Amino acid sequence: MTRDATVPIPDSQPLPGREQVKNRTGGYVFKADPWATYAKFLLTGTDGGTYYARQPELTQENAALVFELLKIDGPRVVNVAVDFAAQGRAPRRIAIMFSLAAAAARGDEVTKAAVYRRLPEAAFIPTDFFAFLTAFKALGTGKLSGRGIMRAIARWYFAKDPRTLGYHLAKYVRREGMTHRDAIRAGHPFRERGLVPIESEAAYRELFEYATFQEGSGSAELLTQEGGRHTNPRIRSGPPRVLQLAADGDVPEQDYLQPIWARHRAHSDDATTPQILHLIKEHGITREMIPTQFLKEAKVWGALLERMPIGATIRSLGQMSSRGLLARTSPSEAVVLQRLGSVEAIRRARLHPLNILSALFAYKGGRSQAGQQRGAKAITWAVNPKIVDALDAAFYAAFETVRPTGKRILWSVDTSGSMRCPVIGMQGINCTTAAAAWGLVLDRTEPNAIASQFNNTASMVDISSRRRVDDVESYLRKFGGGTALAAPIQLALQANVDVDAVVILSDEETWVSKEQVAPAMERLRKKLGHPVKLVVAGLGATNYTVVDPEDPWGLNLAGLDSAAPSLVSEFIAFEA
Repeated sequence: MTRDATVPIPDSQPLPGREQVKNRTGGYVFKADPWATYAKFLLTGTDGGTYYARQPELTQENAALVFELLKIDGPRVVNVAVDFAAQGRAPRRIAIMFSLAAAAARGDEVTKAAVYRRLPEAAFIPTDFFAFLTAFKALGTGKLSGRGIMRAIARWYFAKDPRTLGYHLAKYVRREGMTHRDAIRAGHPFRERGLVPIESEAAYRELFEYATFQEGSGSAELLTQEGGRHTNPRIRSGPPRVLQLAADGDVPEQDYLQPIWARHRAHSDDATTPQILHLIKEHGITREMIPTQFLKEAKVWGALLERMPIGATIRSLGQMSSRGLLARTSPSEAVVLQRLGSVEAIRRARLHPLNILSALFAYKGGRSQAGQQRGAKAITWAVNPKIVDALDAAFYAAFETVRPTGKRILWSVDTSGSMRCPVIGMQGINCTTAAAAWGLVLDRTEPNAIASQFNNTASMVDISSRRRVDDVESYLRKFGGGTALAAPIQLALQANVDVDAVVILSDEETWVSKEQVAPAMERLRKKLGHPVKLVVAGLGATNYTVVDPEDPWGLNLAGLDSAAPSLVSEFIAFEA
């Protein structure tokens, strides 16, 4: 007995003659291309898990995927990860550092060489670098040993000019449970011939001497070259010169030592607020270099704001507001508004749109929960609506320039219950909010875009880019239910909407549809008489998709990719 072709096939049943798998809710979907899944993992990570999957389960699945892809094409694993990091496409780089560490620990020799060569392009700051080293230890022998990893450590340090490295040593003392002393002692950078810039050798030697100094033992390791041969580290007693200068109050002539000197002057027992202000103004010390007691003062934050990078500015809005620094019409408010309004500064800093969105929701909440687990009092502040508006505008500015296609696009946000789960690794943003924000970028770009939402069923909604992202988030809270990914397509069919593309933003955990997405798209294309394109932007690191891999007009991509709107625009605009 054959199946009636006119009877819809629900999520709960596989399509006849097609290879499908079950998603986490039991709905039948297609297995995604492994490289597409890898891209989702790099962009999404697994921190905190999802509504349907715990973090350990997701981590194990995606780690296994990385190991499998390393066997297929290790250099491609490395190059994709580095490119995503260099282009600022991921909101966080933890999954990227894990993948590079896996390639270094378990890849073949060609793959390892690619990691060691390109690591400085992906690990911009010590936080990334230490995350890579920590993951490498966990995935390998538990040690930072071997010629390859030693060369990678040396290459990372020598990729920084002495001035930049001195700044990093002063600002990033310990991250990911690791210090520069740990990394330098493991890597012995001066052993690597050809990597040491001869003209800067003395500067690096002095910086490494400081980094390996142990105050308890009063000794430092001298990583030097003698007679053209790279020797084992020698131990020198007594503090490095920069610490002696800091104790005496004498400013070093070398610019690469000045950030370190200034940090230690700020932490001296006799430091005062006027001295801290002087160190900020004259030597550019940052928040991380200043003792906690001075960070309670508004004038210290005011001085910091003058040179503060835009990323740090966004992260510090609550702190500054809690000290009354960002009141309406204040000089500091003007500085912040000017900084947030600079599209060039936002893109130069590689600020990911979701990090800005997270800052918007955190700031608008007027309260920080940080430290409360340790019994600390919550920080509160008066919210400045001008700054909220500026953050909203900065969110859109952080995306790549998207060219309008002029096409008729129905975009739909998943408002089902599972989408209330926070975006992996992000505070204050749930998946519905991220999806709506992504859709608003599309809405702002495309004059013929139509907004909708779906759960068990779909409906048109009154949202557009004229409304702020946080306002749209509040509006969408009233919806909820199960997940039926075919619902937006069925809406287009029932409402007789002629569209060129359907864009669905979801976690792809479909399970209540009475018709699967692929046959629903077939019906829509047949009714409209032209090849309607389908885009599904997934918000989780899943290895499945509702997009039929045999559909030439279908695209599945990671929804947290800052390049996603541009990729979708190019896909929709392309005509074979």
